[in-house]
Amino acid sequence: MEILVTGNIKWLEEEFFTVLAEQNKVIVCGKDAERIREKHISPYQFSIEQKEFEKLFFTYHFQYVIYFSQCLEKDAFQEIEYLHAIFELCQRRQGTKLVYIRNQEVISASYGETQQIIESACTQMCEQHIRQGSTLVDIRIPFLAAADKPEGLPADIMKALLYDQKISLPFAAEQTVDFLFESDLVALLNAMMEEDETGYLQYELYGGNQMQLGQVIFELEKAMGISDADVTYGTLCMQPQKQTDQFRYHYGWYPKENVKNAFTDWYIKYQSQTQKQSRRKTLRNIKMDKKWKERMLYIVECVLLFALCEFLTYDTRDMQLLDFADFRLFFVTIVGMMYGLRFGVAASVAACVMYFASSGNQTNWQIQFYNIVNWLPVAVYMLVGSIAGYTRDRYQDKLANADKSQQVLETKYIYLNELYTKALENKESYSSQIMNYKNSYGRIYAAVRQLNSVHPSEIFYHAIAVLEDMMDTQSVAIYSLDGGRYARLNACSRDQMNRLTKSLYLDDMPQCASTLETGETWVNREHIEGAPMYAYGIMKNGSLVGIIALQEVAYEQMSMEYMNRFNIISGLISDSLIRATNYQEIAEKDRMLSGTRILRTEAFQKEVEAQRLLKENNRADFVLLRVVMQETDYGKISDALLHVTRKNDILGLGEDGKVYILLSQADRNNLEAIENRMKKNGVEVEIAEKY
Repeated sequence: MEILVTGNIKWLEEEFFTVLAEQNKVIVCGKDAERIREKHISPYQFSIEQKEFEKLFFTYHFQYVIYFSQCLEKDAFQEIEYLHAIFELCQRRQGTKLVYIRNQEVISASYGETQQIIESACTQMCEQHIRQGSTLVDIRIPFLAAADKPEGLPADIMKALLYDQKISLPFAAEQTVDFLFESDLVALLNAMMEEDETGYLQYELYGGNQMQLGQVIFELEKAMGISDADVTYGTLCMQPQKQTDQFRYHYGWYPKENVKNAFTDWYIKYQSQTQKQSRRKTLRNIKMDKKWKERMLYIVECVLLFALCEFLTYDTRDMQLLDFADFRLFFVTIVGMMYGLRFGVAASVAACVMYFASSGNQTNWQIQFYNIVNWLPVAVYMLVGSIAGYTRDRYQDKLANADKSQQVLETKYIYLNELYTKALENKESYSSQIMNYKNSYGRIYAAVRQLNSVHPSEIFYHAIAVLEDMMDTQSVAIYSLDGGRYARLNACSRDQMNRLTKSLYLDDMPQCASTLETGETWVNREHIEGAPMYAYGIMKNGSLVGIIALQEVAYEQMSMEYMNRFNIISGLISDSLIRATNYQEIAEKDRMLSGTRILRTEAFQKEVEAQRLLKENNRADFVLLRVVMQETDYGKISDALLHVTRKNDILGLGEDGKVYILLSQADRNNLEAIENRMKKNGVEVEIAEKY
């Protein structure tokens, strides 16, 4: 079973997912999902509004989506959007059931009026989607017994006690509160999913650890060694109901953890979590200090380089060979290329200041300021510093962007690789299911159930379709024998309509005929011309009364498994045909006019409809003739037609009172010969265009 756990999952420990994944494939999606690294668990760091989250529903086939409400904590303004998105995805993937876990009403009321409005809107949304056919399990839970989490009643109280702060609680000291452990919650979820219920189920879950809020404060003070805490209590809200046994009776579940033994463990976990947070804060401070130290080092290096360049400029002022060398320009270029735009501009400004300072000692500053030639070095310093710094920053930005792009690509690669792996698993699973389903006897039985009819013509039609599907061939034919050596074609595949003869003489294929008459299945391993590749004899009272044949099969279908499947399907078809003919014989008095072979109008109409269905699907052909005789005695008409019709031809009475002949597997090409044969025996007929 594939299960998606999403929403406000930061409350949950890894043990919760580990237990859930013991018998299921668990996909975790949400913030902090990457911290979960367990077998059979796939974490994804996606938010519900992202497109990648939607793709998960089309990559996996989730039987259940467990959504932990954002309202488990305060300020859950995105709860309505998230819940609506999950409902829509569950409805699009039919068969996905939603388990919605949120706070009890007494807890939501303590979070303020805004939270209550959000909860009310979510409840209305649930009812609306239930009317549209969704399956929802709405579970309201008490306080989660998670003291090591950043928020929650135990953590808030211990934080205030630890730092000697004033504790302000929304409930009265006499308020009964309840605590639920994650181990108990996951056990209940496993039990619920095993039941696989449908519809709208609402549960008010209790953790079996009800106690007054004042007692909780006392137990925490005792565990922490603190007394006389400054506590301000609120008003008394509605009291939760007592624990019922509905979960024990229905799911065999009851809470096992006891909160009275957990207060000391809570404090130890909280201290451990606080120390971890303190270490993380210290590491952040160290990183900040390291960054400032690096910047100070850059400044010191720039100052030293600036001093060196100024010393060289001053020391070489009288050397004519070095008049072309500008050490300030060298300083600006080095600083810009090494430390970026800000340091490059600062170096340019420093170089300009020193240039004006050194030039001012030699000439009047007014002359220097208004002489345009003196501004060229300043422009060069600023230009070089800016370009060098910008070039360095752009290069660093490219490296940073390349690193980020690499991280994004790695994340996408991991995600796509998991999707690809899952797609391959689905392909193999579906292929296995298709193959197992195609060859399973259960499917064979389900397919042949449609052969449950009392009309042989209907059975012929469905039998051809079943054989074509199950045997993977388009060369099926069904024959019937009337006691002689000729087998009359009743129905066949479309591809065989113009290839098979309407009658089959058994003596033309003696080996096949002798095998079928002994009750065995014929397999044409020697490829005898004119004989089918597979044939099954329909036996009644020890005599061969019909043949089910596969005219052509592929080379790989000449196997024992294929023959066994053919035997099973043909045996079921044979049973259906024998049962139908027995019924026809028993009901002959009710179906036929007394003393004749002429079917009554209703029975004859059903036979015509069955033959018409065969003809429309190119399974068989027929011709309907109307008898034109002055004789009105149906008994004499029946006797006259007895000598000019075949055993598989059907006589029937039409709604107009006329007698009709249904000639199976006949067409208009040989209609003239049929009419001439009947005229010789004193029977005149005409083709019935409509019936």
